Amino acid sequence: MNSLFVKTDSRYVDFSTDPEEQALVDAVAKMASQIELHEDAENADQEKTSSLIQEIKDVEVAELIISLEQESVNPARIFFLIAETLASANLEIAWRGLSDVPAALITHIAGTEPMTELCTVAYSIAAAKDSERRWLSFIPADVESPSFWLWQRPDHLAQVDADMISAAGSIIIRERLIGFPAGNMLTLTLKQSGDRSVHSNIHLNQTQIEQLKAYLFALYAGLISGGVNKAVEESYNYAKQRESFGKPINQHQAVALRLANIAVNSEACKAYAEAALAEAASNGHGCTLAGARHICELGNRTVTDALQVAGAHGYVEGLPFKRIYERIRALSSMFELAMQPG
Repeated sequence: MNSLFVKTDSRYVDFSTDPEEQALVDAVAKMASQIELHEDAENADQEKTSSLIQEIKDVEVAELIISLEQESVNPARIFFLIAETLASANLEIAWRGLSDVPAALITHIAGTEPMTELCTVAYSIAAAKDSERRWLSFIPADVESPSFWLWQRPDHLAQVDADMISAAGSIIIRERLIGFPAGNMLTLTLKQSGDRSVHSNIHLNQTQIEQLKAYLFALYAGLISGGVNKAVEESYNYAKQRESFGKPINQHQAVALRLANIAVNSEACKAYAEAALAEAASNGHGCTLAGARHICELGNRTVTDALQVAGAHGYVEGLPFKRIYERIRALSSMFELAMQPG
């Protein structure tokens, strides 16, 4: 068992991995090793990509997380480790494979059934007019007609589907999600009168709210941490191969210092996320918007520095840095939106 204890202001946070957790992580790591061999590009073999995404879905991560709630482990931390491990291999495949997990966990927390198997979470944003409400959702492009869990923070959930939205005179705008060629951002503009057409209205108690926030925190922090790990790995590989003045650039002091900084920041990103999840498991208040913003800021800074190791080459499509950078930016927006207090 790997063991590490770090003291916070009030207590020690245990970063160790017990045998049950490690067994799950090792199983996911085997899947990640196969995903890592797959080409990460817009022209990649789409049939193979779909097969790898389906393998992730076949794990039934939501059911696994729910089954662990009665065990001695922290299920949100397990979710974080799964997301991070998969994202370290391929960030887009990890996001597409895990994108339906939050809706499944909401269904479990709310104690009800989803309207359809293709269900996603939509987050409330500023209203366009007094008579309307607006919501944002992020889904893979191949999901044609999902139903939605509308989360009106802090404690209100409702279900709608495309037919209800259309019947209420509301609209859905589908736009490409930057960084994810196979991803869409959906903007739902719902008429206030359409609220009466929802399938179910559910109010969450404080415990349920914090449980939901912990799972959302685990997903997005894990994806960002995994993407950062991939960027760091790629920057180290590039610096070993790229030469200037007759030697690899990692032997130049300025580049070596940058590489050291991004390695430290990558570990700091993961450590902060795990500490927040441990705090949430202890007292229910560790997963906050401020914490999400800290992880997003640290992740974006680290990926930017990794990109700059390659200089202008970092923006070339043939290298992975630009794709990772765009995906971390997109995930940061999703993360902050999901953690809004209300």
